[in-house]
Amino acid sequence: MKKQQIRVSVCAYNKGRVGHIRNDSEPDLKRVKEALQMAHLAKSEGADLAVFPEICFLLSCESVWAHAEPLDGPTFQLVSKAARELEMFIAVNHPTLLEDGKHNTTVLFNRQGQVEGCYHKAYPTRGELAEQIVPGKGAVVLETEIGRLGFATCFDLNFPELRESYR
Repeated sequence: MKKQQIRVSVCAYNKGRVGHIRNDSEPDLKRVKEALQMAHLAKSEGADLAVFPEICFLLSCESVWAHAEPLDGPTFQLVSKAARELEMFIAVNHPTLLEDGKHNTTVLFNRQGQVEGCYHKAYPTRGELAEQIVPGKGAVVLETEIGRLGFATCFDLNFPELRESYR
């Protein structure tokens, strides 16, 4: 694979962290759409990849893990649509609901809006484990058109064995 420079934009969206806490079970798609405006801004600034922080779509929710969705759920459909329309890679972290249970997952969408790959947080926190979050199997390296990409989520960075496996 030819080495190339890419522009990465970290889309810090934290609206709703303080204030009204929602306790319903439906995803707040308005919030997702608002957050995805950051991807539009990133694209206008030349980004090839927009990366969203851990669970940023759910910061106003009482129970984050109650909002786990399959990869074809409504939140992921909106992200897929944005990636396709903007013709850029978008990485989002959101709770997923898979056959083996709930995961804290970073999903990478490619320029066509397809799932390029997923990374499941390898070292969930005690709070996540209490919510029955299933740990991921470790490092995931994706070979993409913009280069080789790997992910780690927050608490994962405390574990040198994960960092070393990426090396």
